[in-house]
Amino acid sequence: MNRRTLSWATAVLAATGAAREAWFHLVSEPIMQLASAARERLPEAGYAQVRLLLPRTGRVGYLTDLPVSTVPGHREGDELGTWLYSQTVYALAPLVVVYGDAGTDPVLACVVDPGRLDDLAHRHGLRVERRFEGGRVALLRR
Repeated sequence: MNRRTLSWATAVLAATGAAREAWFHLVSEPIMQLASAARERLPEAGYAQVRLLLPRTGRVGYLTDLPVSTVPGHREGDELGTWLYSQTVYALAPLVVVYGDAGTDPVLACVVDPGRLDDLAHRHGLRVERRFEGGRVALLRR
């Protein structure tokens, strides 16, 4: 390959890379939206109060009124439940949050409908100790 061909190939690759970066910064994730994204509520903000009552490390059970996907890549109507569980795991790290485990003490419940919380606790032989976030998050105990 001669120098001229190599120079053209390098120029085409550089232009492609520059166009890709421009696409991401100007179209896909415009800088004008950064201010509103920075004002969005962080996932851990909803767990600030409950975090004070949980152990710093160890395991905590997690119950919910929504289906949660436990199989990677499997999504059938469980996107919201899986997303809420993922946000909880992120917000409470390094605490291990185990989906469906009602045998730990305490157990964390996250529901979309606060009216279902008492029924969810009763089904697992638990009682609601304290509610947070308008009743959507609760600490359950035996």
